[in-house]
Amino acid sequence: KDLMKEFQDDIKNCNDKVMERPPGRWQDKESQWENTGDILSRDKETELQVEMGLEDETALWNTQKPPRDLDVKVTSIEDPNQQITVTVSNELLVRELKERIVEKVGR
Repeated sequence: KDLMKEFQDDIKNCNDKVMERPPGRWQDKESQWENTGDILSRDKETELQVEMGLEDETALWNTQKPPRDLDVKVTSIEDPNQQITVTVSNELLVRELKERIVEKVGR
């Protein structure tokens, strides 16, 4: 506790000039960045996206893509000439993909 008290006293008794904050948008009192409220506000985020013209892109990212079939080639480590192709949906988890491979190989 004494060490912390010494640090606090050093800070309080320091005569050095305080560093100035670099210039930035925070200086402009009329700025839209000043006191905009809650940074996690979904409504304000949506307004900003509309203002910037990004609402269409957001809608594209949020659309559900139809599942596709993927052909996965599985090659034996011991015999590279031995291959099988497993057709699976791209919605499978890795665990499910492994299960499908095991079913196809028969192990």
